[in-house]
Amino acid sequence: MASKWLRRAGRRASGGPRALRVAVWVALASFAAPGTARAQQDSAKEMEALRKRQEELAGALDALAKERAEAKAREDRLVQELADLRRQFSDLKARAILAEKVEETKRIPEWLCPSGHVHDAPAEGGKCPDCGGAQERREAIRTVRVARREAIGDKIAAALEEDAKKRLTVATSATGVFQQIVNNTSPATDNTGHAEGSFDLYFITTPLPYSVFFIDLEAVGGQGPDREIGSLANLNSDAGRNVVQDEGNDSVNVREVWLKSDLFQDRLHLVAGKLDLSNYFDRNKAANDETTQFLTDAFVNNPVLGTPAQNGPGVSAWYETKTGWAFGLGFQKPSDEGFRVGDGDYAIAEVDWRTYLLGREGNVRAWGRRDGRSADTEAFESWAGGVSLDQEVSSALTVFARFGSADVANATDAWAYSAGVQARGLFESRPRDVWGFAFGQQRGSIARDERDRDTALETYYRFFVNEHVSVSPIFQYLVHTAGNGDDLPAQDDVAVLGLRVQIDF
Repeated sequence: MASKWLRRAGRRASGGPRALRVAVWVALASFAAPGTARAQQDSAKEMEALRKRQEELAGALDALAKERAEAKAREDRLVQELADLRRQFSDLKARAILAEKVEETKRIPEWLCPSGHVHDAPAEGGKCPDCGGAQERREAIRTVRVARREAIGDKIAAALEEDAKKRLTVATSATGVFQQIVNNTSPATDNTGHAEGSFDLYFITTPLPYSVFFIDLEAVGGQGPDREIGSLANLNSDAGRNVVQDEGNDSVNVREVWLKSDLFQDRLHLVAGKLDLSNYFDRNKAANDETTQFLTDAFVNNPVLGTPAQNGPGVSAWYETKTGWAFGLGFQKPSDEGFRVGDGDYAIAEVDWRTYLLGREGNVRAWGRRDGRSADTEAFESWAGGVSLDQEVSSALTVFARFGSADVANATDAWAYSAGVQARGLFESRPRDVWGFAFGQQRGSIARDERDRDTALETYYRFFVNEHVSVSPIFQYLVHTAGNGDDLPAQDDVAVLGLRVQIDF
């Protein structure tokens, strides 16, 4: 509106004298000057705002660059820590020995709803996330256990962990057994008591990465009650390792010497040297260790397994797929003399399948073996096959079974089967204690009389005195014995009471 008035005023003044026109234009310019000044001020403010924004963006870029530098530094630290962990893992794996696990028992809290859903932690509001039922806290006894016949894993693993920085580890194991025959009906013998003991000294070292060198020096004294009963079951498996010397009943020998290597990312396990193949084949969680589980030899391994009585030179190779399957091969000379290797050797193959029935771990192990030697003559060979089963029913209860059969007349045993149960922590105040019961039957060589068979049962309770000492009362009962010719005829209802003491350091 003001600009239009100024233009009209200028036109009216344009016809007057020149001085008048100049005065009018000066007045008009002075009138419009304030608007121009305001525009300049606004432009200055906008430029100042842009400058500040530019500074803010520059600061943000500097901060982002700093964060990136810090992130790169953190990444470098994590990469270094990962490399350190890998080196530590490789060192630990190089020092680890044996494929067997150790036995552990722990009280672990868990939360249970009326529908049976079990959770390791309480849900929000105390309601089961599966069914909405109220949760109740309880303590469960959980175990991880794989027994080894000589319990080497149980005896040595803890020492290896504690002395991981040492180049040589030494462990000891001592077993003492007393057995009293209380119902021997044979006229040739009396109800006598028998004492037997063994002592093992272990040396373990890691000469190479992913390898273990192992030595077992063993002293055994005593023979057990088997020579006075005539049973195929062999009531003292620990005494069965005794190599009788000419001057007496005691023996001192190098029981095992071998080198173990783990290859291909811990999938292939090779063991070569003087070894006991029963430590690697026909294994069973609940029945595989005469020093801590069943003492009767028929429940330690399948009687038709027939591994050489003396540990000779041999090799064991196992491949694990890491998907629940494992495949093993074993070869061994039937004596410890070490000559004519390949002539009459013992050979065995096994397939293992780890199952998870009812959400619990179980194992199916099927094996077949060829024995180039014979029980009666070197002119024949024997073949046999068998299966070993174990299955956890609960965190404290495991059931097991075995069956095996041989195919020729000169085999020591024609067939055998056994079954039983192992329970841990029967009493709340004794969570580590173990109770076991087994029943089995075996028939001698099919060349014998049809009645020549053993029917045996055993029960034991292993009481832990402390971490290193356990005491096991044992009751063994032979429903029928096969006998051993005229000297020890077959008999019925033979009972044996026993006590076993186990010390491990």
